[in-house]
Amino acid sequence: RLTEVARPCVAKCPVPWKKHDSNCHRPRRCAVFRSGGTATSSAFMTIGWPRLGASVFFFAGGIGIGAWAASLPSLRAGYGLGEGDLGLVLLCFALGAIAAMTNTGRIIPRIGTANLCLVAAGLFGAMLLAVPHAPGIAALSLLVGLAGASFGTLDVTMNTEAAFLEETSGRHIMS
Repeated sequence: RLTEVARPCVAKCPVPWKKHDSNCHRPRRCAVFRSGGTATSSAFMTIGWPRLGASVFFFAGGIGIGAWAASLPSLRAGYGLGEGDLGLVLLCFALGAIAAMTNTGRIIPRIGTANLCLVAAGLFGAMLLAVPHAPGIAALSLLVGLAGASFGTLDVTMNTEAAFLEETSGRHIMS
């Protein structure tokens, strides 16, 4: 997760309980972020850029899930899946997502939300591209499970990032 580095606020700062960069004159826009262990205080990392990044990941996740749902009829026809077989394939997606969602919280402090979002979004896209090319039902189920796991990871990390940005900025982002 992107977290602020705790530094004392300058004496002239109007909001002393916030954590700021030592040169802060705009407390709501100031943050020193640590992503995956590296700290930066450049102007690039003000709250606007991480918010744009979080929005892009929400957009990518929505497009990916929409593409996945739209491809289900052709996937069913292409593999000759019955209702029960399609239900089992969809169950693989759900099981992968649940397994990832319950364990992503342990990975976030080590990798950071920005890096984990990039990896999860890339894997989700790759799995969605690989699903139609699976050689059989077993491989299809495995790829769908991995797609679910990558989406579950993406979902938790992008929501963690958005919650952190809401806390940092003092404004609502998600609702």
